[in-house]
Amino acid sequence: MLRGVADGFRHLGQERATRTLVIALSGLNLAVGPAISIGLPLQATSRGWGAGAVGVFEALVGGGAMIGALIVVRWRPRHEAIGGFAALMVQGAGIVALGLGSQIVVGIGCLAIGLTAGFASTLLSSTFAATAAPDYLGRLGSILRLGDDCLMPVAMAAFGALAGVFPLWVPFALYGGAMTLLMIVPLRNPQLRQLSLRSPVEEPVDEDQDA
Repeated sequence: MLRGVADGFRHLGQERATRTLVIALSGLNLAVGPAISIGLPLQATSRGWGAGAVGVFEALVGGGAMIGALIVVRWRPRHEAIGGFAALMVQGAGIVALGLGSQIVVGIGCLAIGLTAGFASTLLSSTFAATAAPDYLGRLGSILRLGDDCLMPVAMAAFGALAGVFPLWVPFALYGGAMTLLMIVPLRNPQLRQLSLRSPVEEPVDEDQDA
């Protein structure tokens, strides 16, 4: 298994577009995960909103994700990777909004996070499957999972440490801002900017009939 993962890393060293995509995808949950799992309960506790508010906020995230995925069914951008990563820049702003303290603003932020998560995950999962070489798809998927499993505990601990030292809005702003900045990397990749999963559409042929 370790040999297979090592082969996956060597493949990433040779494929710039795939490497950029894997790096970006590896960091997605590291920002939103701590904000939802740790940040929302801390926010509700500090503001006296109660456990019910946390449930409503998480329901907004889940409902928004479902709606975001359905939007892709009805409308898909021409360049899927660009659409997905642009949506995740908006998600970064949503994470920042969770730290602003108003229930309405936090609710809007949760809904925005859910919408962009459902929209982007649908687009980027298909982009990843289309971009990665078929022989390395499983190994690259393992690398994504490995990064998430190894770094998530660190991201969770860091969020909690920041919340204990600084005002609560600070970790939300840092994590949301970091996510937005991370999305600039794939958005600037020329291969990902040009990538489209749409099948070529044949132009209609005009048939001239002479009377």
